[in-house]
Amino acid sequence: MADQESIKIYKREKTLLEKVLGTYENGKTKIVLMKQWTKKCALTVGHLSQDSTKYIYDSGIELSYEEMEALADILPTMTKSDQAKNYAELGTSKDSYGNEYRSIVTRSEYAGLKVCKLKKSQKPVDFGTTTSTTTTDCPDPAPATTATKTRVEDLWVECFDKFYINKNDDWKKLSDVIRDFCYEAYGILNPSSGLDVVPPSPPPTEQKQLDGPKKRKRDTTTKGSVKKTKKVVVEEDSEKSEVRKFLVLQKMATRLIMLNMCKYRKDCEETISRFGAEMYKICPYPYENFLVVAEYLEETCATINHQLSLF
Repeated sequence: MADQESIKIYKREKTLLEKVLGTYENGKTKIVLMKQWTKKCALTVGHLSQDSTKYIYDSGIELSYEEMEALADILPTMTKSDQAKNYAELGTSKDSYGNEYRSIVTRSEYAGLKVCKLKKSQKPVDFGTTTSTTTTDCPDPAPATTATKTRVEDLWVECFDKFYINKNDDWKKLSDVIRDFCYEAYGILNPSSGLDVVPPSPPPTEQKQLDGPKKRKRDTTTKGSVKKTKKVVVEEDSEKSEVRKFLVLQKMATRLIMLNMCKYRKDCEETISRFGAEMYKICPYPYENFLVVAEYLEETCATINHQLSLF
């Protein structure tokens, strides 16, 4: 009988958001993504097409947004020492059947890290029966003196789906990529999170005085002739172009700082102090300028969080 070959089943999902975590010599690519229909986040390992437009994966694990965010916070705290006991819980969840799960990141058997889920199950029930014939066959047994209740301990069994983080990977870099993913995912999950607030006004610029159109004298010497007008190409003033670029950058920065203020419920100054470096990597902007309108931003953020709590 011929040897049976193992068959791998690859999956392909429509996504709302995806970011590449790394590519490897074995041809595989690790991607963090958000699925379009369920809006669940996932860490996956698979193959990317040559034009980087299609991706199929054969292994991975689904995580909630909160668990993905916790992973981004935990990764920089892990160490690659052989004696390190890397372990952290990312969160808990339940499925539609009421089964309880616990998402964890722990040391893998390959000296790296492993993200997996544990399913709650119970030990087999022990009814406490004995094999002694003197008690079971007695027609009139004496009442028990003390009723002992033994606590049934829960077991947590590791599920099949998991995601490995290599020891040779840059764990800090992976954390930054996942954190950037969470920034954008938050905007997708909270479309009415108040990112369209009015930004602070740009620095004043001098406006050039333009002369009004001059009235031309009609030439009466030529009758019935039509003069051709020349097309004049007006080049945009470089000063106006810079202002336009600044406004685009300012709008993006305003959305970014409001996202962090609403999400972490921090005031403007604390948000800049805590997330300023990370925000600057995404959108280079002098975030200290927002301190001028800090009170307005904080009031707007409080209103947004109150509205979201009503849903």
